[in-house]
Amino acid sequence: MTIRRRHLLFTMGGAFLSGGLLSGADENPKPLGCSAEDDTISCFQPFDFKDSGGKMHRIYADGTGPPVVVLHELPGLTPADIRLAKRLVGEGYMALVPLLFGRPGGDRFIHNLFSVCGSDDFDCAGSGKTPSPVKWIKEFCSSARKRWTDGLGMGVIGMCLTGEFPLALLAVPEIKAAVLCQPTNPLNVLTAVRLAKGGRMSIGKADLEAARKSGVPILGIRYTGDVLCPKGRFDTLDRLFPNQFRRLDLPGHHHSSLGDSFSQMAFDEVRAYLGKQLRGNSSTADKTSAGEGHRES
Repeated sequence: MTIRRRHLLFTMGGAFLSGGLLSGADENPKPLGCSAEDDTISCFQPFDFKDSGGKMHRIYADGTGPPVVVLHELPGLTPADIRLAKRLVGEGYMALVPLLFGRPGGDRFIHNLFSVCGSDDFDCAGSGKTPSPVKWIKEFCSSARKRWTDGLGMGVIGMCLTGEFPLALLAVPEIKAAVLCQPTNPLNVLTAVRLAKGGRMSIGKADLEAARKSGVPILGIRYTGDVLCPKGRFDTLDRLFPNQFRRLDLPGHHHSSLGDSFSQMAFDEVRAYLGKQLRGNSSTADKTSAGEGHRES
């Protein structure tokens, strides 16, 4: 990261002292490991966002260009998720990465399966209500857009545990791109087998209706053999959003399409989609996009 860019981030952080992002606690961030291949968060500037209830949330930011919020997976803000954020920076986007739980670089699937999924916040069992963290993430998106104004709006990428969150975030007018990667909820140990046949959602009806009214195209990505994100879930999205939802069903028995099981095909699709939604780029990729690509039969 250049000195000029880091100074700019510090300046913007200080500007959010009231009801928004606060300057980070790390006074001497190390400008190391800024390539997409590096696993650390070191070149991202940490900020704290204060929500309407007074609670603080750590955010990591880097890049320039249209802002894209990256919501990490159930194992945590893993090295693979950090690499995704860096790839977006390399594509000319401002990557904004909230730390929902754990520590940057952590990878604790089993621990979080019981501790995070067992909490009321994320309700992995599936009550039909939108998970409570979505509320402050909505507030963050509205606040962040006032500072990072490049492009036509903001994008958001949800993965695994947060895979469905972008649907609810479409209630925020500033959100113009929503990527759903292997949405996993509802999920718990007892329902894993039943999920293989199910298409239930973990987003409330009001938020689903707001997503429909937004008219924003929605991109969904999953592996066909992913038992944690069954085919029925995307079939449900097809039915709920017949004119908005485009799906990419990747061949294989993997899970994390932009993370540990990174697919270049998936990333290329996301790149074309974000370019169109946030920059207004016309793309030949539309002709072979998710809506017309591989679909599990």
